[in-house]
Amino acid sequence: MVDLHSINSFPYIRAISATSNNTQIKIPSRARKLTVATKTGICKFAYEGEDNGMPSANHLFVTNYGMVEQKLGRGKDRPTFVYVAMDSGTGTIIVSFEDE
Repeated sequence: MVDLHSINSFPYIRAISATSNNTQIKIPSRARKLTVATKTGICKFAYEGEDNGMPSANHLFVTNYGMVEQKLGRGKDRPTFVYVAMDSGTGTIIVSFEDE
């Protein structure tokens, strides 16, 4: 697990070494926007799963050198975690958080 909950300086960017199993990331409490990018291979990300578990069937793909941006909800609709994993093998996944 990567705990970024206490990050208070935005934008915040973090490179994460990932495998084909989930890496759970605790979303910063003030973050309002999430960007997931990959430098190597294809990665998956989802808002459901468990740390070091298999990726959820309900995920999005990010292609090699691609990125996906998502606005995060507020209040009870806000996710606590995001789960990232490589489609196969190992690689680097970049996550970025902004507070708008």
